[in-house]
Amino acid sequence: MPILKIYGLPNTPNVLARLPTLTRRIQDNVADVPELGVTPEQVTVLYPADLMKQGLGEELIAESVGLFDKPERDHNVLQRLATAVKDALMEFARDNLPRCEFVEVVIPIFDQHRGAYDSGKPHD
Repeated sequence: MPILKIYGLPNTPNVLARLPTLTRRIQDNVADVPELGVTPEQVTVLYPADLMKQGLGEELIAESVGLFDKPERDHNVLQRLATAVKDALMEFARDNLPRCEFVEVVIPIFDQHRGAYDSGKPHD
């Protein structure tokens, strides 16, 4: 399932209070790309802490991790996914980050035949 990491957000009270709304918007936008075959609840959105405080809020970067390579996930689908995530971040930046000048989304594909993947439920 898609995992998205969002970098560059300041951890101010104003921004932190709005992260649930941003998360839901990203999840909904990703689920709206039908070829991915995911529900909003299957989309994980993470906000790693940025140790460098300078420049936070001026540039947002989204990186997809672990999106499996599948025949239906061609360039057009991946571009629509990137645009869906970018649109959510742009809206958030317009409303909450007046110094934000740039939003970038990177969607690499994970080849599960060449890489490794495993998952499980810890409480079953």
